[in-house]
Amino acid sequence: RSDDVLARPRPKPLRFPVAREDPDRVIQAMRDAGASLLDDPEFKPHILEPIEVYGIDAWEPGQVTLKARIKTVPLKQWAVGRELRKRITRLFKERGVIVPIPKMDLVMERRKPDGS
Repeated sequence: RSDDVLARPRPKPLRFPVAREDPDRVIQAMRDAGASLLDDPEFKPHILEPIEVYGIDAWEPGQVTLKARIKTVPLKQWAVGRELRKRITRLFKERGVIVPIPKMDLVMERRKPDGS
């Protein structure tokens, strides 16, 4: 029934921030990680469709965010998602894709005892 389809939760896309890199190179790494997951006998039974990379979702200061999803059987989305993130992280590192790390600059001023 169409009511049943509407009641099912939709897969939540995964977001991957990267430095301003060649998007095709980053997307290929994401697809390769998804393919390796699909080839893994431990995870293959839980995956309904190969990874779908939507592409660039947002431009932000110093980074772009790419979005993707992988459809799984119910209740396996978390385990599959964690493993996919791990594999993408590993491939990004191997291929030199830079993942931005938030940083904060802290400036401390020293005041003289007289308050000036």
